[in-house]
Order: sequence, then C-alpha cells, then structure tokens
Amino acid sequence: MPRVVIQEVKGCSVNFIWAPSPNARQSGVSKYDVVIMGRDGKFYPLPDQCDTSGSVLSCIVTMNVLSEAPYNLKKGAGIVAKAKATNKYGESNYNMPSNGRVRMKPLAKTKLTFS
Repeated sequence: MPRVVIQEVKGCSVNFIWAPSPNARQSGVSKYDVVIMGRDGKFYPLPDQCDTSGSVLSCIVTMNVLSEAPYNLKKGAGIVAKAKATNKYGESNYNMPSNGRVRMKPLAKTKLTFS
C-alpha cells in the first residue's frame, strides 16, 4: 500500500508526494490514485495537471486550484490526502489519510509523513 506525504512548499503551493510500498518494484505499479478531501468531506482526484503514472511520484498543486471546485479549501483548512496503487494484479486499498494545513505563507517548510 503506498503512502502520501503532504509537503507545503512556497507560499501558495502544496507538494503531494506519494511513496510506493516496499514491494512495489516486484509488483510493477502501473499507476497511483491520489485523492484529496474537499471541503464537503468527499475525496476528489488530483487535478488533471498531475501525472499519476507508475513512474511519477509527486505533484505541486497551487492554492488557487485547491480553493476552487471541487476542493473548495479555504485558508486554515486541513488538507487530507490518500493514495492507492494499481498493478497487473489489481488495486491496493487506500492508505490511511495524511494531513496538512492550508496556509497562504507557511512559517517554514513542513513535511508530514503518515503510513
């Protein structure tokens, strides 16, 4: 099962990083499904500009995107993301969600890792 790291970078961007499970090399991951929880409590996929093929493991998303539909996140809101992997055998379960905080200007780079 993969895990998601939410790393806040720069003033108005969030870097989502997903890490494969330890046995991912043997299982041949073809893609990851990374979802972000919107203000309404439902999970939505990363924006279209994010490549989630098996070889790509991160995407920077601007707060402009996260503040619009379907996410509608506001300053001070929590960011919750989770991921699952797909290979020739099927899909994994989603990992436990990881959390970050929406800030327009972070005090410092913050790296939250949950597995």
